[in-house]
Amino acid sequence: MKYVTVLFCIVLTGCVTRYQLPPNTESATIKLSTADFKLMDKVRVQVYEDENCTQSTRGNRLAYFFMDMYDPKKGVVKKIAANKEFVFTYVLGKGTFCAVTSKFVPVPGASYTSYFFGSEDRKCHVDLEELYRKENGEEGRRPVPSFRVLEKSCISNFTD
Repeated sequence: MKYVTVLFCIVLTGCVTRYQLPPNTESATIKLSTADFKLMDKVRVQVYEDENCTQSTRGNRLAYFFMDMYDPKKGVVKKIAANKEFVFTYVLGKGTFCAVTSKFVPVPGASYTSYFFGSEDRKCHVDLEELYRKENGEEGRRPVPSFRVLEKSCISNFTD
């Protein structure tokens, strides 16, 4: 029975591993969120080692948005490695399909917010901003100079 349970868990998770911050690594935080798409559309956020779509050695799933059963669409905060190029892809699948791969270099201790949305031209887009405290204590947002959307999208066939 123990082997059946292990096999069942492997089948359920497939090749998906959650992104893990390497130990003893400086970090930043990123809040990932997505617009509401069609009811059955899933949005996955995958991590890669580089813009050549090399599979991450630290896990491949950063977030999974599906009917608020996994990560809430209004946002989930994750710790990510700083001082190293961070490459991630939002993948919208099922009823509609599109993918956007982006990269930036997180600064240690910084906080970022990323938002994935569709437009009327049926394309998908990603915004990334750094969050900071203004002198008056209010939260501010500013562009991230190192942020780039890549021409080629990295898409892996990891199971959900």
